[in-house]
Amino acid sequence: MDIIQRKIAAIAAVNEEIISRMEEYKKTSVITNYTYKVEHTQEGYKLTTTPVTTPGLTIITSWTPPVSCVLQPIKDTFNDKIDVRISNYQSVAQLSSRLAEVAIKYDLFGDNPRPSIFEILEVIKKNLEVLQVALGDLETHFIPVENKEEQHIVALDNVNKAMKAAQDAYTSFKQSDSGIIMPAGAPGHLMPTPPVPTPTPSLYGYPRYR
Repeated sequence: MDIIQRKIAAIAAVNEEIISRMEEYKKTSVITNYTYKVEHTQEGYKLTTTPVTTPGLTIITSWTPPVSCVLQPIKDTFNDKIDVRISNYQSVAQLSSRLAEVAIKYDLFGDNPRPSIFEILEVIKKNLEVLQVALGDLETHFIPVENKEEQHIVALDNVNKAMKAAQDAYTSFKQSDSGIIMPAGAPGHLMPTPPVPTPTPSLYGYPRYR
């Protein structure tokens, strides 16, 4: 029984570390998004980036455990009346602490080999592991969102270069437009105008054309 007690203590200790970090996160804010604004200027397109922050307390109080985090009921040996249902951070933190306390009570049984005690401790261990998964999910919300500003700047820079190249090509075309000879049938080619026949006098008084 000593082995499983040590495992329970180790899992509970990790849970308490995460809970302690959550209490610190409540006092901070985290970047949860970025807004990107593109403006057209004389020099080309320019990007303005603005970070969007959310208070840590708001993240914690609005969080709900993943639906996969389901705990098993525990035999109430010591009449602790533990409710294993979790719905928010507060219920997760409190339950983790209470389960660790209940596990310690079984030290009173010493090395009693009764299978029922090991089964109860095994359920407590698994429940603490589920709570650790839930706390880990909550902590992922405090990882700052990636700023993709550099990627957008590179994309806009490519657009600006392409637009400048097109403008330069158009300017060069306009400057040399008068010297361009278009091949026959090509778009923009002017077909020659056929000559207009000129009338000449005839013997019968009617004009002749040639």
